[in-house]
Amino acid sequence: MESFAHYFSDTASHPAFGRSLIYRCALVSAAIVGIWKDFSPLSAGLTRRLCSQSLKYFWERGLIADDGSIPLGWTGRFEAVAEKYSGPASPLWLNKVFAAFLMPADHPFWTAPEEPLPVEKGNYCITHKVPGFLVQGHQGTGHIQLINQGSDSYVNAPTDWKTQASDSLYLKFAYSSHFPNDVGPTQDGLVCGNMISLCEEQRGFSHRERIYPVHISDRVAVATHYPFGESYGSKRDSLIETAVILKDDHQIRAHWVISPNRPIVYEGGYSLPYTGEPPRVLEGKNWICIQTAAGSSCVRALLGYDEVGTSRSSGTNPLGKQSCMPFMKSSQPVVAQGFYICEVLARPMDFNPEQELQLLTSCTLAGRKVTLTFNDGEAVAVKLGAVEAGEEKVGWIKK
Repeated sequence: MESFAHYFSDTASHPAFGRSLIYRCALVSAAIVGIWKDFSPLSAGLTRRLCSQSLKYFWERGLIADDGSIPLGWTGRFEAVAEKYSGPASPLWLNKVFAAFLMPADHPFWTAPEEPLPVEKGNYCITHKVPGFLVQGHQGTGHIQLINQGSDSYVNAPTDWKTQASDSLYLKFAYSSHFPNDVGPTQDGLVCGNMISLCEEQRGFSHRERIYPVHISDRVAVATHYPFGESYGSKRDSLIETAVILKDDHQIRAHWVISPNRPIVYEGGYSLPYTGEPPRVLEGKNWICIQTAAGSSCVRALLGYDEVGTSRSSGTNPLGKQSCMPFMKSSQPVVAQGFYICEVLARPMDFNPEQELQLLTSCTLAGRKVTLTFNDGEAVAVKLGAVEAGEEKVGWIKK
């Protein structure tokens, strides 16, 4: 509970990550019960701010359908995020938010002034080692990013309860309070939104299923996965190790790809929802940025990728009828092994990509060690793969 409020944006929306998203604002009931039973480290004013804003966020975005029901979905009706066990009444679990009415009228929850959420007071990046999360809050935009390098929904059985949406809800590298990941492939068949994906002629596009955590520390999380080797009965013949490095609200993703099958490598950023007017597309030498009324999403190829593009979808995003994803790909296949590095930036506002992409001033690879240097003089080195005795996996050089 000490960092619970750090998962919520300035509107108290939270990243669309994990199971039973259709319960929506039921999530904040944990804070309600904590303050009611007097074991929460959160103040009464912060707890009520969290709860009132969370309910308001969903209420103003289609929580109640025209017939008075609460539809299966995230904001309004979007049944693709429902689980196999979900039924028409399942969204009523959000009534947990009304546990607040168990507290008497003179409880501090009702009488204390509401306090600003953490993201309204400053920038932060917190580390949760057990689930493998980095949680980054950006005060200037109110945007929250959840980097997942440890928690998955994997069940290795032919009667798996996972749905088609599970890759999107559990297994991406990044989740946002403002930009939910698309559920399902784009119109071009791509599945690489906030994920690296190998494309082979026989097996098509790979997915990240089981996540094997390797390292998590200050602003860096590292994990491996077998891109084609976790589904029931499949082979583990390829391996990817990924380091996600956060600097401010920028992500740098570095991958070591090992594969004998000569795949083409794809990777995408955040999809942006829209309805009607198509996104504006800005493009530079090694980057591409899309802009809609929802904000801006940009990807920059740093190593390995040599093509950038966009791919659109219809009916796959919880917040819009259409969506568009910026992505990168390698024109040449992986020959035994390869290294791929990119930068990802998304904000719920327009920005100048050429200006914002000056944060990272250099990216070098020596053997399996990636070194990044930023425009404020800070640098970080990450060694992919095994490290020698006494050698650091991750090392920051402070400015």
